[in-house]
Amino acid sequence: MKTDFLIIGGGIIGLTIARELALEFKKKNNFD
Repeated sequence: MKTDFLIIGGGIIGLTIARELALEFKKKNNFD
């Protein structure tokens, strides 16, 4: 049970971080 929760939670956190990085990447590209 705990391992499943950690995997799901980690996946959600990973997606959130990936989304933030993608937004930052787009901003940098727009400045160029």
